[in-house]
Amino acid sequence: MFHSPYKWCFLVLVIASPLFVWGGPDLYSHRLLTELWNLGHLVFFALFVVLLDHYWYSQQRSKFFRIFATLIVLLSIGLTTELIQFGIAGRYFSWIDLCRDISGGFIVLFWKISQKEARVQGALFRLIALLLLCINMIPLLKISFDTYHSYREFPLLAGFEHKTELSRWDGLARLSLDSQIHLQGNYSGKIELGTEQYSGVFLNQFPRNWSNHKALSFNVYNPGPSLQLHYRVHDNLHSGDFQDFSNRFNGSSVLDHGWNEIIIPMADILHGPQNRKMNLDKIQSFGIFVVQQKDKRIIYIDNVRLQQ
Repeated sequence: MFHSPYKWCFLVLVIASPLFVWGGPDLYSHRLLTELWNLGHLVFFALFVVLLDHYWYSQQRSKFFRIFATLIVLLSIGLTTELIQFGIAGRYFSWIDLCRDISGGFIVLFWKISQKEARVQGALFRLIALLLLCINMIPLLKISFDTYHSYREFPLLAGFEHKTELSRWDGLARLSLDSQIHLQGNYSGKIELGTEQYSGVFLNQFPRNWSNHKALSFNVYNPGPSLQLHYRVHDNLHSGDFQDFSNRFNGSSVLDHGWNEIIIPMADILHGPQNRKMNLDKIQSFGIFVVQQKDKRIIYIDNVRLQQ
C-alpha cells in the first residue's frame, strides 16, 4: 500500500501527531530521554516539510516562494500546537520547541534546495542546514557529557565543577556556580533563596540506586545569621502520590554562620515514609529549601555525596 516514501512520511506524521498532547517524559525521567523526546519536534517537522516541499516543487514554485511559504506554514502550525499544549494540564508553551519546529523544516528545505543550486550556492544552503542541525544537537551533547560525568563521579552527586551540572537541578531558587566560596574543587553552587512559601533547589538527575550506601551528606555555607534549612528525599512511589508529605523523608537543620556539614543516615531515609520503606534503589529527588523567609538569603552548597 505504502510504496512511495511520501506516503510513509504521511503515515508517520499521522501516527505521531497525538504525541504533541499525550505521552512523553515527566520531571523525573532521564534527561537523555527528555531531550530525545524534544528532538521529536525536529524530526516531525522535517518529515512534514518533505511532504510540503514535494507539493511546492510539483507546482513549480520558485525558491523564494518555497522558503517564505514554508516559514509561514511552520510558524502557523508550530504556534497552534504550542497554544493547544498551553491549555493542557502538564503541558506548556515553549518557544524552544517552536524553534525546533522551524529548524526541522528548514534543515530539509535548505538541503533539498541545495540539490538544484549552483556549486557555491548549493554549498551555502547545505552549510546552513548543517548549522541548524548542529545547533539543535548542542543540548543533547551537553546532557550526554554531564550524564557521563555524573556516573563517573558517583557517589559524588554534585560537586559543581562543570556548568553542565546545573541541568541536574530544578526549583524556584536561582542556582549558579560560584568560585569565591567553595569547600572542594574550584566551585560551589550559589543558591539565591526568595521569599516564596517554599524556595529552594532540587536535584533530580543522578544514579538512582542508593541502596549500597550508608548516608547522604552535603555541605552548606551560610554567610549570614542562622537559618532553618529543610531537606527532603523521595522515591518513585512518592512521585505518583501527589507529593504527600508523609510519603517521603523530611528533615531540617539550623545553619550556623559559615560552613555546615549535614549527614543524613541512609537508615533515616529508608524509614522516612510513614507506612512503608523507601525504595533506596529508585530514589528520584533530593531537595533543600527554606519556608516563608521574610528576607532574601544566599547560601552555598557543595560536595553533595553518598557515603559508604
